[in-house]
Amino acid sequence: MRRVRFADVSNGWVVGRYGYIFRTTNGGTTWTFIRQNWPLPVPCPPRTAYTPHWFGLDMVSTNEIWISGGMDDGTGCPGWNRVIVHTTDGGATWIYQNELPEFGGLGGSGRYHDLHLIGNLGWAVGEIGAVLRTTDHGATWRQVTNTGAGNISLWGLAFPDPQHIWIVGTGGLILHSADGGTTWVKQDGNTTNRLHRVSFVDAFFGWAAGHLGVITRTTSGGR
Repeated sequence: MRRVRFADVSNGWVVGRYGYIFRTTNGGTTWTFIRQNWPLPVPCPPRTAYTPHWFGLDMVSTNEIWISGGMDDGTGCPGWNRVIVHTTDGGATWIYQNELPEFGGLGGSGRYHDLHLIGNLGWAVGEIGAVLRTTDHGATWRQVTNTGAGNISLWGLAFPDPQHIWIVGTGGLILHSADGGTTWVKQDGNTTNRLHRVSFVDAFFGWAAGHLGVITRTTSGGR
């Protein structure tokens, strides 16, 4: 299991490897396995089902869930490497987006590790410096290439308001935009270890955590 999110004290979701998704409506007393109905992008023997590894999870509401990830063995099987799916009916049906043109043509390379939406705006990050942005609530995603991440894999994303975005990744990388993603600066997290997750409660107070037990905190917006 890679990620857990709760919308309130009762409704929560968990996602993990091999396509596993679970939901609870009673605060975790019981969990229900959620089956997905997305199509197999292209034939890829010997697989008969699409079971990506899920990394990112965001709950817009109790019924609208966004998940990101992809396969780690997608070479030679276009459409398997990177994927974003979401549901607006609590998991009864899913809308599928991947790298193939007929499924949205998502950019970047490899899997998406994290995503978050606020209203119509949203961001997703992943392997080899992949950064995506949406301005239409995920209907379309466009690759952002001016972040300065290069080929560094990005693992975590914080998006407390439309103007401030933080991204963390391998080598202790911390990227920040204070103008909605127009410009980016690198911040010093006092570590060279891989940072997996970052969270901000507002534009000033945030935490990041990563490999080998690294935890770093800021009360100045990363300055």
